[in-house]
Amino acid sequence: MNVPDSSVVAVLTPSGSIDICGVDSVLLTANAGFASYQWQFDGIDIPGATSNTLYATSVGSYTFIGTTSCCGAADTSAPAIIDIFALPVADAGLGGTECDLDFTFSAVASLGTGAWSLFSGPGTAIFGDTISPTDSVSVSQYGTYVFQWAETNSACADSDTVTVTFNEQPIADAGSGGVACDSSFVLNAFATAGNGTWSQLSGPPAGVTSYSNANSATSVATVSVYGTYVYQWLEVNGICSDSDTVALTYYELPVADAGLGSIECDLDFTLNAAPSVGSGSWSQVLGAGTTVFADSTSPTSGITVSGPGTYVYRWTEVNGLCSAFSDVTVVFSALIVDAGPDTSVSLGNSVILNGQGGLSYQWTPDPSLNDLNIANPTASPLTTVTYVLTATDGSGCLGIDSVRVVVLEDFNFVVSNVMTPNGDAYNDTWYIDNIDFYSECTVSIYNRYGYLLYTKTGYTNDWDGTSGGRVLPDGTYYYIIDCPGKTDVFKGGITILRN
Repeated sequence: MNVPDSSVVAVLTPSGSIDICGVDSVLLTANAGFASYQWQFDGIDIPGATSNTLYATSVGSYTFIGTTSCCGAADTSAPAIIDIFALPVADAGLGGTECDLDFTFSAVASLGTGAWSLFSGPGTAIFGDTISPTDSVSVSQYGTYVFQWAETNSACADSDTVTVTFNEQPIADAGSGGVACDSSFVLNAFATAGNGTWSQLSGPPAGVTSYSNANSATSVATVSVYGTYVYQWLEVNGICSDSDTVALTYYELPVADAGLGSIECDLDFTLNAAPSVGSGSWSQVLGAGTTVFADSTSPTSGITVSGPGTYVYRWTEVNGLCSAFSDVTVVFSALIVDAGPDTSVSLGNSVILNGQGGLSYQWTPDPSLNDLNIANPTASPLTTVTYVLTATDGSGCLGIDSVRVVVLEDFNFVVSNVMTPNGDAYNDTWYIDNIDFYSECTVSIYNRYGYLLYTKTGYTNDWDGTSGGRVLPDGTYYYIIDCPGKTDVFKGGITILRN
């Protein structure tokens, strides 16, 4: 600075090193107190630049020379060194939504150098190369992040931000399908991220599915028509989505009804199941013998068993992979009744019949039986007869057999050899057992001298030890029984004892 004769000092405002960011000029001002001014650029006068201000428009060194009005003294200011830098225009590019934890930036570089930084977000970020406008970044957790791209050109800087939302990518799993023995099925998707929705992709004609909650992974799906359906489980998390499908076959569950059982009094029966859906078949599940089915697939199959007893039969219906069964009990009671062997009995005598095979009995005809409702009644027939036995078992089944009893007219007399006609009403008359069945026979009584004391044809056990109204004395007398057509003569002695 040269001030030979002036106390006025040239001062430039601003001065020194001046960086200009993205403007066309900077206003330089000289201090007052000078009569005239001359601006210089890089030491060379700028033509016409003689006011106390100057707009600097180029990069370089600016000074001014101030001259006083007295004595022509002058002073030169310290220079203002102007550097004009272009102002960066930061462009962070496009943000967006990611279906993972990674993102590649797309900043547009302008001037100077740039750098990426995390401005905000729920987690931390790792950059691959922060000064690259197309750097890649990885974040620690899902959410919305704001990243800043800052560019610096000397003292000039600019920045821009970009917003990136990181969403978890759903991995849809529709679960397992299979077979439903019903018109409803509990779906079993595995929910991962975002919101899920069920929809029907295919099914039988007119088949429609209703959901208890279409957005629930375990929704209950109910169909209007049985058949095979394909469902889609779609998960959406922001713009991220994934889907999976599952196939289900709905079968109507059979309602097996084996019908009514029975108590059969033979070895045959006709089953009576009520078919529902699918195909059915019979099987024997219990019984002492074996069973022959006329048609095991027919609900009304006839059956024949090998022996009596209690049998259980199962009617099983199968529809696809769905099945149901019902059991029915049939009791076969082939009652075997035995009335006993044929026999004979002397006229006037009795025989005990021997029925067996049942729990209750009924004999016919009844006039000559002492009890019609027992197994072994006493029969006293007068003529040859066939007795019919009807027996009933515990199941109510009947069985019939018969026995023939031949009545023998063999004159099987049983003659009493003592009588005591003393008026005590005991043994007061002479008794001949069975004589009343032979009315054609003649009974005669003689004393020991052969004198006829009594005779009667058709004796009725009424001789009281008298003869012609006279009481015979105690002693032994003799009888003869003479029957027409019988060559044998029945004779013997009888003793009268009154005391």
